[in-house]
Amino acid sequence: MEENQQKYSHSIKIQKRFTDFDRMHHVNNSKQLTFFETARIDYFLDVLKSDADEYLYQAIIARNEIDYLKPISIDAEIKIFTRCAKIGNKSITLEAVCLISTPNKPDFFETASKCVTVVVAYDYENEKTIYVPERMKQLLLNYEKAGTVNMKQTLLTSSQKN
Repeated sequence: MEENQQKYSHSIKIQKRFTDFDRMHHVNNSKQLTFFETARIDYFLDVLKSDADEYLYQAIIARNEIDYLKPISIDAEIKIFTRCAKIGNKSITLEAVCLISTPNKPDFFETASKCVTVVVAYDYENEKTIYVPERMKQLLLNYEKAGTVNMKQTLLTSSQKN
């Protein structure tokens, strides 16, 4: 699978809740956005560490784009992999992929959905965009260089623990 060969800097296992599912026992599409939001926040907390409070309150979501490729069933294991794809002057673009496996194929993960999120640096008091702080840029660049994880290895390790 193409995504298994790409490098992502962050991964998170998603804990499912009863309210995530519709009558067909599939994850509702709107809940997948919540999964990506959870992964994005976890990504930024890992990247920014002690600076997270300051920088997360200087950001606003300008765009979320999700490609729904496969339904997520009630018995699926869900992992979200996230990376920073671009750092602009006033925005950061994140890419994420949602991979799923089922109990009958625990070592085989399929792409359920993909998400692109544009986060804009924002001054809420003055209601205008601002430049991405240099320290935030540096933290993102350092994290992406040092923290890449091979998705296939992470998935295999995860499935062996269960």
